[in-house]
Amino acid sequence: MKCTAAKKKFIALIDGELTKNEKIAIQTHLEVCSKCQVDFEFLKKIYIPAHELKPIAPAPFLWQKIYLRLAERKQKKTWGFGISEFFPRIATAAAIFLLLVTGITFGVYLGNFSDSIVATDQNTTAPTEELVRDAYLDAFDTIPPESVAGVYFSLQTAEPDDGQQ
Repeated sequence: MKCTAAKKKFIALIDGELTKNEKIAIQTHLEVCSKCQVDFEFLKKIYIPAHELKPIAPAPFLWQKIYLRLAERKQKKTWGFGISEFFPRIATAAAIFLLLVTGITFGVYLGNFSDSIVATDQNTTAPTEELVRDAYLDAFDTIPPESVAGVYFSLQTAEPDDGQQ
């Protein structure tokens, strides 16, 4: 028998729960293996078999106290479920909802506030309007006549001068 198999059955040996063959096999192993013999002797010192334990008498009126507590628990549950069990979840959901609504409201307020500052400040309005106007794709439809491309374009599209004057 291997040491691990013998050690698994030490408590059953102390309690007297093994068959005759198992008991002989473990005792034979203990005679041969000094390490398991030391472990078994130590276990016998610290382990108290179940049949040697003294029964503990329950406290007086233990069952009556248990029944009273169960009855109190049933009375606390008014709607079939305890609101106290769901309150933390409801409170957490409400807090998250309020934070979300507050964040969205604050963001909308900041957006409107910054738009009103741009609209009332005349120094920043003109460049902003130019940038917005120039950013549209329609601004690229016509070529400014004073640009190099505009001069080149006007020369290319001009009527050829036949020299007839």
